[in-house]
Amino acid sequence: MPCSDWTCHACQAQNGAGSKRCVKCGRPAEAAGKETRISVEAGQAGTSGQSIAQQEPKLEPITPVLFVLFGLFLLGGAIYQVANGKWFPLFPVQIDAFFAVFDWSFGLNAGIYASSLVAAALGSFISWLGIAGLAKGCRK
Repeated sequence: MPCSDWTCHACQAQNGAGSKRCVKCGRPAEAAGKETRISVEAGQAGTSGQSIAQQEPKLEPITPVLFVLFGLFLLGGAIYQVANGKWFPLFPVQIDAFFAVFDWSFGLNAGIYASSLVAAALGSFISWLGIAGLAKGCRK
């Protein structure tokens, strides 16, 4: 559901924020490319100055949420490792590689701190991507 007023890609009608379908032609507000292409090919109307190929692809609504959750999972694992001084067994294998290499090379829990640093950096970045994706959905 759009967070602001929107223009229907099929008939160019103006619709209010929160409306799920166009008031004129009944097309969904979040019409997929196929639905828009069918209505354009049927000759109902053109798009708003952009061809269908030029329109920006939309993320599924759940995608940003999954990014945020996975980022928080990585951050939580990093905190667990540093706080307890133990290896976090649920980390992805790629992060475990940092643990193994640094622990074998330097000892003294270097693997824990190296993998925690990598997990915290990745977790922060992935969470930021998810938050940016959620915010983008409600921007004009």
